[in-house]
Order: sequence, then C-alpha cells, then structure tokens
Amino acid sequence: MSDAVRVFIGAGKEHWLPAEVLRHSILATTSRPVEIVNLREHDGLIPKPWRGKVPTSFSLQRFLIPQVCGYQGHGIYLDSDQLVLRDIGEPWDTPFADNDRIHTAGDWQSAVMLIDCERVRWSVAALCAEMDAGAKRYPALSNLKYETGVTGKLTQWWNWHDRCKLYKAAAELGKLPDDVRLIHFTRMNTQPWLFDPHPFGTLWNNALLSAIRDGAITTDDVRREIDNQNVRPSLSRLLNEQPREVDRAWRDRNRKRLRGL
Repeated sequence: MSDAVRVFIGAGKEHWLPAEVLRHSILATTSRPVEIVNLREHDGLIPKPWRGKVPTSFSLQRFLIPQVCGYQGHGIYLDSDQLVLRDIGEPWDTPFADNDRIHTAGDWQSAVMLIDCERVRWSVAALCAEMDAGAKRYPALSNLKYETGVTGKLTQWWNWHDRCKLYKAAAELGKLPDDVRLIHFTRMNTQPWLFDPHPFGTLWNNALLSAIRDGAITTDDVRREIDNQNVRPSLSRLLNEQPREVDRAWRDRNRKRLRGL
C-alpha cells in the first residue's frame, strides 16, 4: 500500500477551478507524497436519479471513498469549496483508537473527514436505496447521524468556515486567525470565485495566481471557466484582461444555476 496521503475532493464539472486551486494549495503546503483524486471521476458509482436530489452535484461523492479505496487504508475527504493553508499530513497522522471510524473537524461534519476505509463500509448504491425506502434522510446522512465512531478529533481549525462564530469578527478585520489550517467557503452565493468583494477574496485570488505561476492551472483554463459561466467574469482582471461583462449582470442571468453550484 502506498505511503502517500490520500485526499479525495468532492466536485462537479462546474467546480473545476476551485477544486484545482484546492489541489494546488494541498501540494504547496506539504513536502509529503500526496495522491489527490477528484471524485467526479467516480460519479458513475452514484445512482443517476440521486445526482439531482441532493444540495450540490458532489454531495454524495464523499460516501464513495471507502469503495474507491477497496475498503483498505485511510482517506481524507474535502469539499471543493475549501483552501488548505497548512500541511495536510497533520490530519492524516491523527491516530485511530479501537472504536474510531471517522475523524471530523467540528460542525459541518462530513465536509472534512479522515476515514478508516476498512471500518467504514459505505456503498453509495445501498445508501441511496435506504433513502428511497425512507429508512434514511440525506440531511442526517450528510451530518453522519447514522454513524458510530465519529470522533471530532480533528481540530476546528481544519474546517474554519464562514458560518462559525469566530468568522464574522475575523472577516471585519480582514485577517485570518493564525491557527486556521483550512478555510471553507460554505456560503455558495458569496464564494470568492463567484462573488467580489469577499472578505478573504484576496487569499483565494492569490492561491489561484500561485497555481498559475506554478503551472498547475493555465490562463486558458481560467478563460474557459469564465466562458462556461462557472466563475465570475471579473476574474479576468487577475489575467490583466478586461472582463466581458460586470459580475452583477452575470449573476442576475445565472441566478438560478448559481444556487446549485
């Protein structure tokens, strides 16, 4: 078995750019070998009728990890609307006690997880069948309410999100607390690739520019995502180009679709 840290990113086609910025942020903050998988590659394992019944196009992808890993070893799950600021090896090295199955980082539990894939025997097809039968509901499923051995052993700083108590004060100051390991942009209508200005938009913009400088993302990639209406037109300014339209007009035209991003 590989000694690499295994990270799985939940993302739909429309989340390509933030997922790639997240990927680069993981690699840029560690010297350890890391294997990163975009779970969109495994969408075929999710029953098609359920892909449109959940809040985002990647909502059910997190439950694929044990199956994708062949029910062996460990895997870290991250939503694509995140940015890693510290070494991903820190959560990876969190030990499992006898009854531990999943380590999480505070609330929004399933957004950041370290999973023991040998003990967590999820089958997405079976989970969807249980939801079809009314035995389980997605909100409880996504908050791991049906699971045992969920520990919360990962510090809250590994899921520092824009709904937590400390976020508002930090946003007003425009400065992240020094302890933040991962910032999570949960509010879909104000994510920095969709909305400007954002309290920590400069942080995400700089992460994008860093990925471009390192060759992880090309300027053509950014132009494509703008043309595909997946990110705000004003990102063109980061490429020293004039946007084709103002963000407000773009948001108004795509309001319904953006609610599902």
